[in-house]
Amino acid sequence: MTSRAVLRSAGLSLVSAGSDSAYASPRPSAAEFGRSGSHAMPINVYAEAEQKLGSSSSRLRAATDCTMPINIVAEIPKQTLSPKAALRPCQSEPRLRPSSARLQVEQPTVMRHNRKMKRTATLDNKVRRLLEDDELELCKEAPHPAAREADLTVASLCGRVSEKDRYQPYFSGKRMDFSQLGQFEALPHKLGVHCQRGHKPDSPNQDDFFVLQTNTWLFCGVADGHGENGHKVSHFVQEQLPQAVLQRLKTENFTNWRTSVVGAVDEVQSKLKLQIPDEATDSGSTASMVFLSKDPEGKWKLQSTFIGDSMIVYARRPKESLEFEVELVTSTHRPDRQDEFQRISLSNGQVILGDDPSAPSRLRVPAGDMAMSRALGDLDAHQYGMSSEPEFPGEYCLQDEDEHLIILCSDGVWDMIKPREAVNIAAKFEAQRAAERLAAKAQSRWQEEGGPHVDDITVIVVRTGGESKQHEAHADAFPSRGSRPNSFR
Repeated sequence: MTSRAVLRSAGLSLVSAGSDSAYASPRPSAAEFGRSGSHAMPINVYAEAEQKLGSSSSRLRAATDCTMPINIVAEIPKQTLSPKAALRPCQSEPRLRPSSARLQVEQPTVMRHNRKMKRTATLDNKVRRLLEDDELELCKEAPHPAAREADLTVASLCGRVSEKDRYQPYFSGKRMDFSQLGQFEALPHKLGVHCQRGHKPDSPNQDDFFVLQTNTWLFCGVADGHGENGHKVSHFVQEQLPQAVLQRLKTENFTNWRTSVVGAVDEVQSKLKLQIPDEATDSGSTASMVFLSKDPEGKWKLQSTFIGDSMIVYARRPKESLEFEVELVTSTHRPDRQDEFQRISLSNGQVILGDDPSAPSRLRVPAGDMAMSRALGDLDAHQYGMSSEPEFPGEYCLQDEDEHLIILCSDGVWDMIKPREAVNIAAKFEAQRAAERLAAKAQSRWQEEGGPHVDDITVIVVRTGGESKQHEAHADAFPSRGSRPNSFR
């Protein structure tokens, strides 16, 4: 039996052979393609032929074991191919090798949907996003009480409380009031703010914050509430404390920062006793604040104060460097801090020392032991060594040629992220994106701990100075895999 007869008995056809080189692949003729009822398709000669011939496979090998190159094509019924997939005589050029021969199939049309342009991550754009899709009424235009009472024209953003807060989804953003939308982008310092609820089924978001900014100064702060009514105390502090400070500050040079803060803290503590004594008896709030203003020489000066454990970090990147120099501005008010331990002992208070880092020392209070030694509110705990006296770190002069980064957070961040790591993360992004990434990283760390508790998280990032070195260089040295919090839409 001839080789052609053997192949035809397997449903295959020898369509061409010749003296072309081994790398050339003679194609079927147009007549072969045009035969009624079938089309020619290159296939693997041995796999298909052996499957069809079975025991006759040796005859096929013998028939095809020659030095001349051949093409084997299978006879496939034409009706099994769609009209679009059918080969036409006009497709005979160019000559293709069997391995690269393909049926010419029309590609489907891809419909492209119009999408909104992605906005740059800025504080103003964050507010705009929330206003466009405000199903939860997270944003409302209303100036901060400090600006309203003093009749100041300032760009402001601050937290807002509502009875609905207890029913907000976990990890959702805090309700906010704002004024002078669009002004933050034009002011000297770039700001980023993020505040979200944690996972504490018995309480709403107890963190609060405020940001007030003009062309000549920036005032911002974080208040972290604790206790059953901590969210009410922290909101009271957030509204009243900056207002009391600004009423005392000398706006021509701001040199009386410390005396203004001390007087304001005393006033707010007294108001807590008079206006919300039931809520403030067993609940309280931290308070950490940053004030940036120009000195007589026109250079920016950083002043700060804190009560409790909401820490402040300052980082400076010199003009010719890619690395930030990091400094922890605050020293957390813990009962086992040496000076705090002595003060509590002199006031007849008692400190329960922790056995290991996972069990911090606590101040003994009848209503419930406390992990901090200073706070606003907590009226009952003040009888056992609690204090509301503010502490003042040193001042910093910000050189114009250097780049400066200020990070102010509640302990929901600092319990999970060290200051150096926080700076490395924030340095790779503009201020608003940096705040979001820090919050996302802290939340993921809480969840990795595996416990049911995730603390509330508040982040304020201030970026200023320098001719803004490109963040890509720093990002190459410290790659990030963080994600954006779900609470940002």
